[in-house]
Amino acid sequence: MILLADVGNSRQKWALGEGHALGALGQVVNDDPGALAALLAGCPRAGLRRTVIASVAGESVNSLIREALALARLPTAEFVATPARAAGILVGYDNPGQLGCDRFLAMVGARARYPGPLVVADCGTAVTLDAVDGDGRHLGGAILPGRRLMREALVHGTRGVRVEAIEVAEVFGHDTAAGVASGSLYGLAGAIDGITARMSAALAEAPALVITGGDATALEPLLKHRYHNHPDLVLEGLVKYADS
Repeated sequence: MILLADVGNSRQKWALGEGHALGALGQVVNDDPGALAALLAGCPRAGLRRTVIASVAGESVNSLIREALALARLPTAEFVATPARAAGILVGYDNPGQLGCDRFLAMVGARARYPGPLVVADCGTAVTLDAVDGDGRHLGGAILPGRRLMREALVHGTRGVRVEAIEVAEVFGHDTAAGVASGSLYGLAGAIDGITARMSAALAEAPALVITGGDATALEPLLKHRYHNHPDLVLEGLVKYADS
């Protein structure tokens, strides 16, 4: 059995992997070491061989995770670095190490579910889209700011916009906060649709469209393209990669 973690820019999801099966442990925000300690304290020890972590959060968060694992007397963390080729994916970056391991693992997880061409959208703090052809060759990808970063850009880049984050159900905002929420949500959905269309046109066959990430549930109903939503896609790729 393997202890697995998907550590993003703001939160981390933990699971146990056995073969290609996953059992969720829970999730915590990155700046709450007490919650992480409590989560790890409840982790089963019997049969646990390794701890494998996909992290894009930076060394300060990774150090806290190492300390928490040591205090809980769990196996030392192995942090994933994106390889040039592994688990059926040939990375398309000139320097594979520049591709976030979460993006690589999302492609691995998506290809395990859908063996043909793919477009994979990961909607978190940043939004990424990656295309994979039928042979598992990563053609490259696109990166754009997520909803929170869009809102923050308006706050920091303008004088008159000072708003709290709110959820919206319609495109017409009737005050500044609703307008910013609408623009960030519907604007991001439009960007994802536009990039999806261009990536799909570059592939020889119609791709399976796969979406994941914290904002995927909010965005998916607004997309013109039909995406398959798999919230644990990075963890699914991580357990497959760890066993490859």
